[in-house]
Amino acid sequence: MVPAIAVLAANASGKTVIKGAERLRYKESDRIESVVYNLKALGADVEETHDGMIIYGGKKLHSAKLKGYNDHRIVMAFSVAAMNIGDCEIDDAQSINKSYPSFLMILIILEVRLMSSEFGNKIKLSIFGESHGEAIGCVIDSIPAGVKLDMEKIYFDMARRAPGKDKTATPRLEKDIPHILSGVLNGVTTGAPLAMIIENTNTKSGDYSNLLSVPRPSHSDYPAYVKYQGNNDIRGGGHFSGRLTAPLVFAGAIAKQILAQKGITVGAHILSINGILDDSFDKANVSEKELLAVSSKAFCVINDEIEDKMRASVEKARLDGDSVGGVIECAVVGVPVGIGANIFSTVEGHISSALFGVPAVKGVEFGAGFDFAKMTGYEANDTYSISNGNVKINKNNNGGVLGGMTTGAPIIVRAVIKPTPSISKAQKSVNLQKMTEEELVIHGRHDPCIVPRAVPVVESAVAFALLDLMA
Repeated sequence: MVPAIAVLAANASGKTVIKGAERLRYKESDRIESVVYNLKALGADVEETHDGMIIYGGKKLHSAKLKGYNDHRIVMAFSVAAMNIGDCEIDDAQSINKSYPSFLMILIILEVRLMSSEFGNKIKLSIFGESHGEAIGCVIDSIPAGVKLDMEKIYFDMARRAPGKDKTATPRLEKDIPHILSGVLNGVTTGAPLAMIIENTNTKSGDYSNLLSVPRPSHSDYPAYVKYQGNNDIRGGGHFSGRLTAPLVFAGAIAKQILAQKGITVGAHILSINGILDDSFDKANVSEKELLAVSSKAFCVINDEIEDKMRASVEKARLDGDSVGGVIECAVVGVPVGIGANIFSTVEGHISSALFGVPAVKGVEFGAGFDFAKMTGYEANDTYSISNGNVKINKNNNGGVLGGMTTGAPIIVRAVIKPTPSISKAQKSVNLQKMTEEELVIHGRHDPCIVPRAVPVVESAVAFALLDLMA
């Protein structure tokens, strides 16, 4: 326990004395010497004694190259320490594979908790990884036991989001095959946390070498540089990358299957790209059949005649070294009345929170949304009628939500997707090391329009948020 206690002491305030531990000099390594060396490498104030060490905690620790000494206790303690510091390299760490082969998975789950990339109140989704790291993935807590998963449907949604399929997307080709580590047995959920990883297999990190000090306009680089003292991973956007939406789609595909068992269907389409409009959903009468039909298309538009115009706009931007954005419209049918609550527990608030977790989303509206500003009360109000013995909402301008609660009408929500900020045109930026203005040319592979690939992402965010509300 001494290596772990020493790491904790270095992060705490005040003086810590560890003594009576001379026997540790005769383990897989001289653990007293090993711990002192690594703590000093991290910037800690520590003194070695004959039977222990004295640690003066409270100093700011920094990234460093550490030694594992082929001692699993040293490797484990300083792996956890590095998670709270930044990028650290630990050599001679192979002993961990023999003594504790599942440690890497435990470390990944711990990383999820530390980063707080988590959503949900009753059913929780935690997403981890970086665009150019070894893998990305997620952990889903409190998924009901006994749900039989249709993996083909999951693979289908993953493929809809995956890159490298046509000219509207980045040429980076990733298969995005999810590898389930726990929580599923014989294709059925067990009730345990469902953990999944996706390997990153097609990375070109060298394309990002010029971004270490020069932040990309409209990207997370600058605020992340300040917040994480320059330790953030900028390769492909790191943990801020749109690639992290792949685990969200995995979780959303599961959520959609559970919702379908309750008679609820989620579907979305491209409402616009660069001002070119598709037909809108009929807010009051959109059907399950329509949602399933449009979601199954390779290019999700209601009016197929508009696809070529949208593609032409994207191609023009690509050839010009630029990008374009758009709007995705999502609908949910079969929702019962009364889900959600008022004030701070509204359906709109919870769904919006999930949607704003998608890196490119910059605006969300429900029903008539901002068009309410152009209406009178008489025009805006959702009147009622009786249809087949049930209350029917005639216009559904409120998008299926009133007072924060579902009305039984379709939930209609739209998300604005900004143009991909990584473009090849020269742009003004600054050098954060020299504090000088600089022209930036971004290299690498990027989407000229993220909108087509974001359709299943929006569906997934809405589906998971709704499932959590109903749990």
